[in-house]
Amino acid sequence: MLTNIFKFRRKTFISNFFNFIFFIFILCIKFLQISSLNSENQENSIEKSINPDAKAIVDVIKKFYIDNDIEFDLIVYGKSSHHINDLINVIGENEIPTTLIQVLDINNWHHLINNSAVIFVESFENFLTLQNKSVNEGFLLNGGPQKLKFLIYIEEINDFKELKKVISEFAMPTFFYPADLRYFEYFLIEDKNFVNLSANVIYTEGKCENFQPKLLNSFDKHLLKWVKELEDFDPYDNFHGCMVNFIVSLDDITIYIENNLEVGYDKFSTDEQELYEILANENVKFGGLIPELLKIMTASKNFTIHYTVISSNQSKFEFLGMNNFLPNYLGTFSFMPSDPDYKTEIDHFSLPFRTEDNYYLISYTDTYTNFEKMLFPFDLTTWLLILFTFGLTFGTILGLKFSSEWVETLIIGRGIQSPAYNALGIFFGISQLKLPKEIFCRAILIIYIWFCLMIRIYWQSMMFEFMTTDMRKPMPESIEDLYEMNFTIMESMMDHLSFIGEHISKGRKKEYVVVSSGEFKYFYGKALEEDLLKKYVFLVSFEVHHKLNQTFKSSLLRLKNEKVTYMTRLALTRNNILLHSMNHFMDKLIPAGIACQLMDYASWHDYRLISEEIDDPRKILSMSDLEFGFILWIIACCFSFFVFIYELHALYLRRQFRILLGLFEFLRVVRERLKDYHDRW
Repeated sequence: MLTNIFKFRRKTFISNFFNFIFFIFILCIKFLQISSLNSENQENSIEKSINPDAKAIVDVIKKFYIDNDIEFDLIVYGKSSHHINDLINVIGENEIPTTLIQVLDINNWHHLINNSAVIFVESFENFLTLQNKSVNEGFLLNGGPQKLKFLIYIEEINDFKELKKVISEFAMPTFFYPADLRYFEYFLIEDKNFVNLSANVIYTEGKCENFQPKLLNSFDKHLLKWVKELEDFDPYDNFHGCMVNFIVSLDDITIYIENNLEVGYDKFSTDEQELYEILANENVKFGGLIPELLKIMTASKNFTIHYTVISSNQSKFEFLGMNNFLPNYLGTFSFMPSDPDYKTEIDHFSLPFRTEDNYYLISYTDTYTNFEKMLFPFDLTTWLLILFTFGLTFGTILGLKFSSEWVETLIIGRGIQSPAYNALGIFFGISQLKLPKEIFCRAILIIYIWFCLMIRIYWQSMMFEFMTTDMRKPMPESIEDLYEMNFTIMESMMDHLSFIGEHISKGRKKEYVVVSSGEFKYFYGKALEEDLLKKYVFLVSFEVHHKLNQTFKSSLLRLKNEKVTYMTRLALTRNNILLHSMNHFMDKLIPAGIACQLMDYASWHDYRLISEEIDDPRKILSMSDLEFGFILWIIACCFSFFVFIYELHALYLRRQFRILLGLFEFLRVVRERLKDYHDRW
């Protein structure tokens, strides 16, 4: 009996040892799952917010430039320079050899010779002085306008009125001089945990459900003939019934008179009630593209037009509010009603007043091969987990070949031939003709069959979609990507060769294909179709101005987000402004022949616009997508383990019970024999 108990304990120790290894494997699964989820939440982009505790220009420089490995030049403009030492220390600690620091005063501001620079001014007075000098004396930096970033340090802002004054004095005058300060960005910083960063955001999403930000600017009156020829034109069908608000300012109601090529402007004296009557009067004609579109929008009965009148004693900044955007507003317009005999125009402004950026025009049509798609259903972490599972399975089978027969019987079962082949066959769905008799062995086999079935179903279901989808490879997102993918860089003669050079690592050299603006016309011929599959990238600078109280013809039409917009043979990469410009509105304009005319007025470049819808890559299954299946697997493993423990203890208790029964039976037999012996005597 002692020998049997010893053998049983030895058997229990070995089984518990394998169970311990099994649970370590489960813990590794959960660790890999958590690691994959954490890695997905990491972002490799520049943060759009700043630490509220940042109280000096040093923190801004470090936050937005040094920490993100952005090369920059710093020009400190002002009488005092108490931050210079801190800046030099921070730059020195981070070893940025390309950074140049210049300290300028009021009199030598014109010595700004860098192609790209950050100018730090310590007060708005210094900024306004610099601005006035640039306007009066000419702001030609190294032969042309430069891309400048102004960092203005505000020591204290007491109330909202002062902040509005700062914005109006600082931001507004800048946009009246596009030839002098056309490349301009700014940060507002102060010491009371308030930071207002300028951004190239037109509108935020409003309260109305499914509302998309939209901005429509006025164009030349000659486009009206194109609009009138449109049939069944509904450019705003994605407003989904949202109310569209048009802002009408009493201060800007003007009559536009054109007679014998003489143009004059007369103030239209009226009050709020009279203005509403004018807007409601069907006999009053409104010229321009905007009124024509208003008529079409109203006729579509898809949403409501609402006019909001700003009174004479209410400024536009008070109406707009602190954030400088109008949620649920299509735009802010100054209507100029007139007599039917007169021609009319529309003055329009929208926030922000200027948008500019560099864009990459790319032709790129590479797609994934079928062999590459075979790896798409799972991410790298999941594939490694699957390989680890099968490696552990076949490793265990190999180890059992060198172990005792008792251990092999415990794990695999009696009479099982070719366990490695069986494990491989289970993965491909081959049924098993002979099953082990032990419950523990059957539990392990059931878990393994279920795991293989789960992986096989996930992979097969996703592969059908991937194999039947023409999936495009991702667009390059940086200059380095363009070089790695062997793109030919082409740009106009006056564009940003220096911009490309700033984004190339040291030691990297490549020939630039520089073409003049006239040579771009070559691409309007049949060569477009022939060169469609070639890899070219055009670096072009676009700029849009939206001004207060001024008509600006060269405005950009910005409507709904698009992934990729093709311009003839060229496609815009992601994450830039023009990608968010063309939507269903342009799709309706293209068949009508208005697209070419529209884009000629909308930008400085004579590109024709066509659009192509590109499907996004399918979702790749990650550990978070398989979480439910792995949780069930863990529950099944735990259940089988407890069943195994219960079975062992039940066997042990049965043996002990039999021993007790045998003891009682022995005592009973002894008692009966003693009784018989006593009766005989």
